[in-house]
Amino acid sequence: MVEQRETAEELRVQRRAERKQRRKRAAQRQGLFYVFCIVALGGLYWYAQGDLTPKNSHAQRARVVLDQAQRTMLRESPESSVGALDPRDRRKLEKQRGLVGTAASRHVGNAPRGGDLGDLRILQSLVDQRVFATDQVYELQALGVVLGDVMAEQLGLSWVIVDDRYGRTRALQYGDREDVFFPVTMISKRYEKNIPVDVDELYRKMAAEVASLGRRPASGSRFP
Repeated sequence: MVEQRETAEELRVQRRAERKQRRKRAAQRQGLFYVFCIVALGGLYWYAQGDLTPKNSHAQRARVVLDQAQRTMLRESPESSVGALDPRDRRKLEKQRGLVGTAASRHVGNAPRGGDLGDLRILQSLVDQRVFATDQVYELQALGVVLGDVMAEQLGLSWVIVDDRYGRTRALQYGDREDVFFPVTMISKRYEKNIPVDVDELYRKMAAEVASLGRRPASGSRFP
């Protein structure tokens, strides 16, 4: 009898241990299920927000660069202020003009003449020869300065400084209005991303923009 009672007690203890172990495993499975649900719901949320779409594809990068380059053609902002160049700005422009002149004399045979339409061909030759590397931002922007000189001379624009939410930037102003163009980065933004650069086309697009500004009232705005 004593032996039977001991055996029965051992069985009850064993069953309780097994039930406890089963409950523990069930709780673990339930916890993992909850974690999976949370992760899945989070993933669906971010996917709906577009954060899981590929952001580094070549096509998307090209679209971003082209959009940025397009915005450099003309930018108006009610938050911007336009002012005259200070001596530091003028020295920087002259230094970059000299840099392009040196490079052009070495690789093309003649230097830009400061605003002449023929300077466009010199710039195109420097671009086509890949004289500067894609990471030489200062030098590439120097090409934009020479391009800006042609635009200023041929289209009646003036070099100014624009202070806005983008920072302090050299620009070309149309008359005394708030219409400003940003030629300094027109070449570099394309060149850095290996997007073909047609200097003459950049100039022609700018000329068309300036012509359209001349046909609308000074108080108007192309941007809402």
